[in-house]
Amino acid sequence: MSGQNSNQLKIFTAMNISETNNLLKHIIYTSKVYDIDARDVIEVRYRGFSINLQIHIRREPFPRLFDTREDEGINKKVTVITKTFMRYDAVNAMVQSVHKYYPNMTIIVADDSEHIEKIPGNNVKHFIMPFAEGWFAGRNLALSQVRTPYFFILDDDMMFTKNTKLEKLVEILEDPNLKIDIASTRVEKEEGVMLKTLFTTSIYERGFSKDGFCVNRIYNAKHGYLEDYPECEIADEIPNAFMGRTLSVRSVGFDPMLDRVGHYEFLFDAYGKLRIVCCKDVRVRHAQIRTAEYEKFRYADGVGKNKGFGGRAFYSIYKNNLKCLSGMRQKGPHYN
Repeated sequence: MSGQNSNQLKIFTAMNISETNNLLKHIIYTSKVYDIDARDVIEVRYRGFSINLQIHIRREPFPRLFDTREDEGINKKVTVITKTFMRYDAVNAMVQSVHKYYPNMTIIVADDSEHIEKIPGNNVKHFIMPFAEGWFAGRNLALSQVRTPYFFILDDDMMFTKNTKLEKLVEILEDPNLKIDIASTRVEKEEGVMLKTLFTTSIYERGFSKDGFCVNRIYNAKHGYLEDYPECEIADEIPNAFMGRTLSVRSVGFDPMLDRVGHYEFLFDAYGKLRIVCCKDVRVRHAQIRTAEYEKFRYADGVGKNKGFGGRAFYSIYKNNLKCLSGMRQKGPHYN
């Protein structure tokens, strides 16, 4: 044998196959270049035959564990988060609805209103931001303060109802065979009546050329159903009320360039990274509240305070290297 501790090892042997295999079992590959995630190839030659062995060099990270004592139930597993802006009637009603069904649940509110008002309620954490700092920036702030393994995010003008069964979503996220990262609800406009034109599921068809990706959004569509949960649809785009794994969603984050309106942009960023479902038997209610002052700011910019991209779609085309984007049904000044 020659070449120990080098990048080329030669073995000269007259041993039989069993003895040769026993010798090979004791050969140890050692990488001489430090990296936390890299690949290498070993070429093995024997009597005119040659094979390549793929080596994955990876430093396994430490686990991140959460304290979830059974005696504290779902309150130790889930935190409700929202972003609010100049809609205190709405966010106060939302907080009250959450505590009606989950009295001890922690609620985190990120608030970039101009004139700050106190948000009453037990276990409410109210984080004040610079005025009009932005929609996704506020979501990032709220998510950064979550101390539970899961969070439930909803708009400040949505409300919990008797059909907002967080336990069902936790069950799905905790199923080790499913490996789901996000499970969303459907949205009602009134008791038992679901909104079908806005808060629904969609899928993205994506093609690629040397000039960039082409994305076609297929509205009101799904990839299929979740095994053992036929009421849960597998999709790329879901309603704006969902439960997620805290660490998984933090790894994607919410792009703070989306300062006024944003939803599908987060799901573009999650594409290929997070497993997503929508469960139609779990619901929240949309109790829309919009004042003239709120509307003035909501559609003030396209994307970013400097309006540098002229609108959400143009920003996505730039950011996600898109050649074309189709199927965006919604209309309005934020889609210019």
